[in-house]
Amino acid sequence: MKSIPYQLKALIGYGQRYSVIESQDSNFIISQFYEGQFSNSTEVNSDNSERVIKNFDGEQILVIPDDDIISLNLSLPKSALRSLDQLLEEEIQRLTPFSFSEVRMVHEITSSSGGQINLLVNVIQKSKFNTIKEKVETIGLQPTIAIVDAKRIPDLQNNNFLIDEANFKKPKARFPTKPIAFAILLITAIASPFLQRAVSIQELEIINSNFKNKVAIIQNERAELDILKNESETIKDFSQNQYTIIELLNLISDAVPNTAWLTRFSTKDNIVTIHGFAVDSSKVLTGIGRVSKITAPTFTSPIVKDISRNIEQFQITAKLAW
Repeated sequence: MKSIPYQLKALIGYGQRYSVIESQDSNFIISQFYEGQFSNSTEVNSDNSERVIKNFDGEQILVIPDDDIISLNLSLPKSALRSLDQLLEEEIQRLTPFSFSEVRMVHEITSSSGGQINLLVNVIQKSKFNTIKEKVETIGLQPTIAIVDAKRIPDLQNNNFLIDEANFKKPKARFPTKPIAFAILLITAIASPFLQRAVSIQELEIINSNFKNKVAIIQNERAELDILKNESETIKDFSQNQYTIIELLNLISDAVPNTAWLTRFSTKDNIVTIHGFAVDSSKVLTGIGRVSKITAPTFTSPIVKDISRNIEQFQITAKLAW
């Protein structure tokens, strides 16, 4: 049973109304909704559209057929929210046959756990979207919102393809046109014990809304804490890695003969590269091969001999074994 306030608004014509358009074979079905509640529906086509549309109020909402939608479920770290638009563009181009400029896209966060968020991304090719829209407009309908799931009508902000965002307006409130009926129903509502119950429900909804806001703040602070923790771990790993590299450089320096000296030393992807000069480069290779933290040392470029100074220039690479 609906509450007295709801009945009051419905009878005096106050509230939000939507006309929902869904495709059916070659025609369309248009349904009337009042504040998310279904009222009635009928088939509409080019022959009867002018007569039918007069009986349906509110913003016209087009439901995109499931067959025309590509749905993507993505799991991402919360830190990805900082560059979500760029990331979604890359994922759409990677996971669909279209470039980002060829599609319309909406997304929403479906769940959040720890440092991860789960996203539902709905994608439709622009050309297909325009074809559906033009087909609807040819019979006299003018939808300003397009949605994926008709069950989400009360939650349009999270499930819509705006056809023309600049022209999007929320449905206008319909004001009293029957003062006498309004007065009678108002007195009935005040006298009804259901009114106090409805007020209590509204108060609980306000408390619940405030609680959700506080939870959201805590979640955001926790996400920032996770980011700081990750950055701290990165700095710690870098510091430990620096110590290990210095230790490795000391081992290599001790292993090469006194007739050799190193000019450059670098590591990348567990590969160490050593540049230097020596009287006999082969002895350098042999010495480096005895270092316990290195495997498979090899010359990676021809040895260049300076005859005038009797020295050789070498470049050696090896794998790190730690």
